[in-house]
Amino acid sequence: MTAVTDAPSTRPAASPEYVSLPGAYLIAFLSRASGMGMIAMIGPYLLDRGVPVRFIGVVMVFSALGSAASGLVAGRVVDRFGPWRAMVGGLLTALAGVAVFVSVPWWPLLAPAYLITTGGSAASGNAVRTTIGLHAPPHRRER
Repeated sequence: MTAVTDAPSTRPAASPEYVSLPGAYLIAFLSRASGMGMIAMIGPYLLDRGVPVRFIGVVMVFSALGSAASGLVAGRVVDRFGPWRAMVGGLLTALAGVAVFVSVPWWPLLAPAYLITTGGSAASGNAVRTTIGLHAPPHRRER
């Protein structure tokens, strides 16, 4: 029988898969704030721009579908490139989506911009959970 210890993961700090927990939490906060923050403001923002109410509902549905799909893709990205690259990629994607969202002049283009933002935000979630799992003691990791 193997002894169980409360020691953190044995991955070396120089490893490309290694991410410090404070760094992971900061990136998670920024990427989730950009994606989740848009949910609170998208309705009033779109209404002020003259967007029909039923289009706002369609945007929200596609956003949820985009988040689910990006979560599946992000799992593969984390496995292939490591959590750090996946987190940074998700954050940059979410911020790019916000930049596109606030700069598009024609409202039908807002749906793809919103989809990009929420997709990037959701993608970083898998990487954050992987990072937390890497830092957990072996007996506390989910199986």
